[in-house]
Amino acid sequence: MLAANPDNVDARVQLGRVLSWNGELNQAIDEAEKSWKQAPDNREALQVKATPLQWKGELRQAIPIYQQLVQTQDDFDSRIGLSVSSRRWQTVRAPTKQAGSAASHCQPAESFHKVPGYIRSNDEA
Repeated sequence: MLAANPDNVDARVQLGRVLSWNGELNQAIDEAEKSWKQAPDNREALQVKATPLQWKGELRQAIPIYQQLVQTQDDFDSRIGLSVSSRRWQTVRAPTKQAGSAASHCQPAESFHKVPGYIRSNDEA
C-alpha cells in the first residue's frame, strides 16, 4: 500500500505500529517520524513514536511526547505511556543505598516484555 501511495499517513502509522510490535524499534520510530512530518497533528504518529522509545529505554525522548499527548487530549494510551515512562525514569534516577549508583537500579530495556499498552519486567511475569 505504501509503495503505491507513500503519502498514506494512516498506512505509515500502522506500519510503524507493526514494526514496534515485531521488535524493530528503530524502524518503527523512523516510520512514525515520517508520518508526523506529513501530518503534524496526527496523535497516532506521536503515540507510535513514543512507545518504541519507551521500550528502548529512551525515556528522555518518550516522556515529553507523552506529556504533549496528555496535555492536548488526555486518553488512556497516552496516560499509561506517561505513567510507565515516568515510573521507569524514577527507578533509573533513584539513588541506591548499596551500590551508590542509579545505573545499578535500572533493568536493561531488553528485559521488558512488549505488550501493547503495558510493559512489565521479567520479575512480574
